[in-house]
Amino acid sequence: MESFVYTILAILARDSGSSFEIAKRMDLCWQTKHNQIYPILVKLEERDLVTCTTIPQSGKPDKKVFSITAQGKEVLAQWMPNVFQEPIIQDGFLAKIYAQWLLTPDTMVQLLEERMKFFQHKMEEHECEIAQLESEAGSSLKDPSSPHFGRYILLMRKLQMEQDEADWCAWALAFYQKQPMIQYE
Repeated sequence: MESFVYTILAILARDSGSSFEIAKRMDLCWQTKHNQIYPILVKLEERDLVTCTTIPQSGKPDKKVFSITAQGKEVLAQWMPNVFQEPIIQDGFLAKIYAQWLLTPDTMVQLLEERMKFFQHKMEEHECEIAQLESEAGSSLKDPSSPHFGRYILLMRKLQMEQDEADWCAWALAFYQKQPMIQYE
């Protein structure tokens, strides 16, 4: 199985959820859409690694909630200590930066400002998630044996990365706006 599948199992090891809920939780470590997750969940169910419960809903399709099985936890536990894998970066924006000389300075300013606003918005979202997690978990939040700890440190990592990205955008914008240079470290 590939890392993507193990990521789904890791998300389910903490809490059951629909494909939509799983995709939202995966955002901290893997960007995906719920329609990419559902077919994998079906295959995991066929292998007895997850189970599915259908919850009737009025006015919309029934909700399918997936849970990890004991066998799924065993498979996940066997994968977790495996050797480090280099992170995969897939960001079309970076390709635009690489060929930025083909765009007008105004277009580059617009692209960088949009990206900076995006990451500032994501920072606000993650700060709210951290506050909610602090409220839910209390003192156990910073305890590595707590099931909340992994989500907490991933949220903090994501927050730092988003701050770095917003800072980098501001630094790059200074070149196009002919402003005094901001020290980027």
